[in-house]
Amino acid sequence: APVCSDRGVPLIMNDRPDLAAETGCDGVHIGQQDASYADARRAVGEQGIVGVTCHESRHLGMEAAEQGADYVAFGAFFPTATKQARTAAEVDILEWWSELMVVPAVAIGGITTENCRPLIRARPCRQRLQCPLRRRPLNQPLPRSEQPVSFRASTFYRQF
Repeated sequence: APVCSDRGVPLIMNDRPDLAAETGCDGVHIGQQDASYADARRAVGEQGIVGVTCHESRHLGMEAAEQGADYVAFGAFFPTATKQARTAAEVDILEWWSELMVVPAVAIGGITTENCRPLIRARPCRQRLQCPLRRRPLNQPLPRSEQPVSFRASTFYRQF
């Protein structure tokens, strides 16, 4: 985690709140089939970040936000090789969410350099001055030397 913390970027464990707590991660991202929000929050504590996948469901997003999720994730927006997407989300869910809700949303699922533009234009984190996955204001870009290597992260950081 020093690589992340030295750059002000939290380390989020996927699917496993127990491992997130055990390894000192800054938070955990859970899917609908993983641990419950309450279990995830208990594992990482009140200061930890808990994100929840909500697929294409506004209802699941609202439930996660009401429970206290730090962010919600909608997707998959595109086919992905990492897992079989059960649902297909449309870009308008990000626009709808950001217009009405205060809990930030992120886009997940099959995002590449070729298909990311509509998602970037939807600006899912625009409803907050600071995105939950970043420890600096969105309008203050990371210096090039601090930009992450992975495309999804680097695209997100460069755009905002």
